[in-house]
Amino acid sequence: MEAGLSVGELANRAGLSYPGIYNIERGITRSLRDSTRKKIEAALSITIPTETKQEIAQESQIVGLGNFEDFDPHDDGERPHEPGIYMLYDISERPIYVGEGGNVRRRIKDHEEKFWFKRPIVESASWIRIEDANLRLQIEKLLIKFLKSNAVINKQHAER
Repeated sequence: MEAGLSVGELANRAGLSYPGIYNIERGITRSLRDSTRKKIEAALSITIPTETKQEIAQESQIVGLGNFEDFDPHDDGERPHEPGIYMLYDISERPIYVGEGGNVRRRIKDHEEKFWFKRPIVESASWIRIEDANLRLQIEKLLIKFLKSNAVINKQHAER
């Protein structure tokens, strides 16, 4: 860990979860949300070089749609509050659930009390902002069909 901090120390300093920092350090979380990046920069008293920021932005960009970003689904402050589609991943980074909503944070909050939403079943998440409700529903349905039974939580919606 940079700056001689443990994962736990950096998580506390940045106001992020321990698993969230661990996933960043392991490379599982690659496309950081701006708010997460800024918290880490402040906690480490550094500024990420402009070229690195641009490279990260290009890597997460899906032309015609927007940025595909990772976040910790168990950290309410990291959950996006905008409309979009999100994917939940298990500890092995397997996509297990696709969802959509007009407010992703509120939609994920609906899952919190479900038995399957605990770690390590749901370990990490990604999302992309999509304003149009009809487009969100179409893309969600398409992703569920592509994933078939791999999206174990969605499998009741996958057509066989």
